[in-house]
Amino acid sequence: MIVIYHNNRCSKSRLCLELIKKSNTDYKVIEYLKEDLSVNNIKEIVYGLEGEINDIVRTNEKEIKNIKINFKNKDSIIKLIAKYNICMQRPIIRVNEKFVVCRPPEKVLKYIKV
Repeated sequence: MIVIYHNNRCSKSRLCLELIKKSNTDYKVIEYLKEDLSVNNIKEIVYGLEGEINDIVRTNEKEIKNIKINFKNKDSIIKLIAKYNICMQRPIIRVNEKFVVCRPPEKVLKYIKV
């Protein structure tokens, strides 16, 4: 099963979810802006992330635009996302124990049954 951390206001997130829905893959949607993520959940995402850690933060969000971000310290990234959940990149999918930022959304095709 795929879990998608989704923001319905994001066109890339909506496209990724649509690709999942059209497949034969079981999935679960977590609207992380509505269902506040726990620090443990954010920690799980950050430490299980496949790819670069700086891919997980939307650095151009107004809430964090003037904050200096230490991408070498995962705990500081966790605290940042816990405080400003809007700055977490989307969509993110969970496949088994790993997390993938699906940018571009078609990246999800690697993980679903077409």
